[in-house]
Amino acid sequence: MKNIPVRKIVTSHGEPNFPEGFTIRDVKNMLAGKDMVQKLHRHDFFFILALQKGSGKHIIDFTSYEVSNHSVFVMRPGQVHELTLKAGSRGYLMEFKPDFYFPQEKISGQLMRKVSHRNLCQLNAEKFKKLLDV
Repeated sequence: MKNIPVRKIVTSHGEPNFPEGFTIRDVKNMLAGKDMVQKLHRHDFFFILALQKGSGKHIIDFTSYEVSNHSVFVMRPGQVHELTLKAGSRGYLMEFKPDFYFPQEKISGQLMRKVSHRNLCQLNAEKFKKLLDV
């Protein structure tokens, strides 16, 4: 099997002054009116892609998912993925290093472990809005 590249978190995308090791990027700005195709790679950080509007394909650990409206993708460090997002997709990409998320509460740790074993959470419009209103 070929060597799969590992990407590091990059905080120089012009986002506001977030703490080191944490970024939030606007998908609309990332795409700049064009499709985005990312070949197979892995990250050394957590990756959460929340799409209010979206189309494309996301392959995570060799399982293929259709990208659609109100999709939330959660990935742990080390998972391999390949992502195609079509122009016109809207939402946010959040990335953070494992040491950024270090819960002091047992419940928070349990929640992240539970969520991070599920790569896709498909919501309806109402639940997605509630997610963003938190």
